[in-house]
Amino acid sequence: MAKLPGPLEIYPLLPGTNCKDCGEANCMAFATKMAEHTVKLKACTPLFEDFKYAKKLEKIQILVRPPVREVVIGVGDNAASIGGKLVLYRHDLRYSNPTSFFIDVPDNLEAEAFAARVKAIEEWTYVYIGTNLQLDGIALRGVSQDPKTFATAAKKLAELSNWPIMLCSLNPEMLATAANAIANKRPLLYAATMDTWAEVGKIAMKHNLPVVAYAPGSLDNLSSLVTTLRALGVEDIVLDPGTTSKKGLGTTVDEFTQLRRSSIIEENELLGYPLIATPISVWADHREGEAPELTKWDEV
Repeated sequence: MAKLPGPLEIYPLLPGTNCKDCGEANCMAFATKMAEHTVKLKACTPLFEDFKYAKKLEKIQILVRPPVREVVIGVGDNAASIGGKLVLYRHDLRYSNPTSFFIDVPDNLEAEAFAARVKAIEEWTYVYIGTNLQLDGIALRGVSQDPKTFATAAKKLAELSNWPIMLCSLNPEMLATAANAIANKRPLLYAATMDTWAEVGKIAMKHNLPVVAYAPGSLDNLSSLVTTLRALGVEDIVLDPGTTSKKGLGTTVDEFTQLRRSSIIEENELLGYPLIATPISVWADHREGEAPELTKWDEV
């Protein structure tokens, strides 16, 4: 497992001017806070704004980069940050950056139903141990299979909400039209597959968007897909090894575990990206005529 850098390793790569722009008394105090993971590097504005610190910036970004890279979906205060994991087990380091939950909205809903579902997602809350838990984003599903309908729905969603958006379609044409419509919202593209990596990778590069690498049933294929996307220049990648239900649930858990162990314990930089699961696929797998709630108990 990679050793987490300490203050004495971080400090030499800071400007050393004690400018206090970061809010700390001096650069050593900032280095200490960084080692404790209570501040982020971007708070040191001189590193990013002054070209003379370019080499230091490059070195410190490599030094403090977590084994699981951080990927940002959306823009502004409501942006969702996923990944950024430093340890395999939560008890090894204080719990931070909890899992982000996105709920789906079909693109073919009538306007009133569409707006009502978006509102319900934004207003949902659950009190847990004195904390109001909320959802984190909205996944627009291309149920219509029509690029124009999908793009129109993406625009409408962006008008109704400033939450992070995931564009869900395995059709590159649909992703392209929707991405063109709301690229400034920095949506997550779901997904690039072994068959569509070239088209989806170009969309991601054109708009500088994060993209999901989806290769169910084979971690070797997933690794190959990541390699290909990186060769295209795509940097913000999310891994989806597939989410299966019933007898396949054990395989899903096993593959997620393998991916996380590979990135953190084995320091496999190629697989050091956030993971995404799609529990919706479990509900889609219920038997004909059976209430989805019954399928839930099959998973236990």
